Amino acid sequence: MEHKWVCIQCGEKEIPQYAEYCDECAEKRISRIGGWLWLPLITLFLSLGAGGYTLSEWYDLYQQNAGYIPDRVLQVMYINIAFTILTMLLILTTLYYFFRLSRYLPKLFIAFILFAIASEAIQEIVLVNLLDVNVDFTLYYPLIRLVIYAIIWVSYFLVSERVKRTFVH
Repeated sequence: MEHKWVCIQCGEKEIPQYAEYCDECAEKRISRIGGWLWLPLITLFLSLGAGGYTLSEWYDLYQQNAGYIPDRVLQVMYINIAFTILTMLLILTTLYYFFRLSRYLPKLFIAFILFAIASEAIQEIVLVNLLDVNVDFTLYYPLIRLVIYAIIWVSYFLVSERVKRTFVH
């Protein structure tokens, strides 16, 4: 008696012994958010929350010290607030395209990562030039972390089969 292998999802179609799903069920499973794609999605939500927290901290600092904040610190504050708002708008746009499973998402997510790196670099340059902050590892740590993040996720979004099947096709 020969054993018949069937799809574990639909239980109807015959499949090869090494497979778990038939072609139709496998396509349905891979064409939605899953696998490693949850990590960038979670990162977007955490980044949105961090941006909101940053804005509230700047607002509290301004409310407590209004009139006593030096002009240079105010300039740094305004630049930081502008970049935070732009980043949050880009995150919201990226989330919109993420949940619509748009084919534009891979390029948009890569643009978001590159914008985050550029924004962090500009803010560090502003800090060093306007406030004479000491240049050390703690200043550049967020930028280094973003570059490592970019290396991982840009390469994933460019070559991943799941990304292509979820967003491109």
